[in-house]
Amino acid sequence: MEQGKAQRLRDRIIKDAEEEARKIVGEGEGEASEITGEAKTRAAEITARAEERAAAEAREHVRRQMSIRELDARKALLAEKGRFMDEAFEKAIEEIRRKDVASGYSLTRELLLKVIATGDEEIVLSPEDQKGMGGSFLADLNKELKEKGLKGEVRISDETRPMKGGFILKSGRKETNASYEAMLETMRDDAELEISNALFKEAK
Repeated sequence: MEQGKAQRLRDRIIKDAEEEARKIVGEGEGEASEITGEAKTRAAEITARAEERAAAEAREHVRRQMSIRELDARKALLAEKGRFMDEAFEKAIEEIRRKDVASGYSLTRELLLKVIATGDEEIVLSPEDQKGMGGSFLADLNKELKEKGLKGEVRISDETRPMKGGFILKSGRKETNASYEAMLETMRDDAELEISNALFKEAK
């Protein structure tokens, strides 16, 4: 009889232990499932943020590349405008010089009559103009200066300067630069926008 009780007690202990084990396993599986779910959610959030960051970086990269290309395009356009402006003013100088030489330096004479103040200044020319502006040019100039009440003792300097026409007028240490390059350069700032717009209407 005692043996039967002992057996039943062992069976009960085993049954309770099995139930407790199943309970522990069940709780463990629930916790594992919860942890796995949280991990998946966290992983999804991290992936979404990474994708969003990657997309933002890609957009920024594209924006920067477009900005660089737009800047390069503007630089190229400005360089092209500068080249055309240089050519336009170079051709203007060539045309003025051609007409001045063809007319016996009439433009140079008019400019000299405007800037000469005393009538004993010295005229510095280019090597080419120094050779071509001889003969009666100086005599006629001094005659007109005397008629204006000035000394009429202007002379052409032995010194020459590299210029494409016009002259430099020396009075003591003072110099007045009336070379074609200098005169057109003073006009360039005012005329550049107008000429640039005329040359590049389609680029505006």
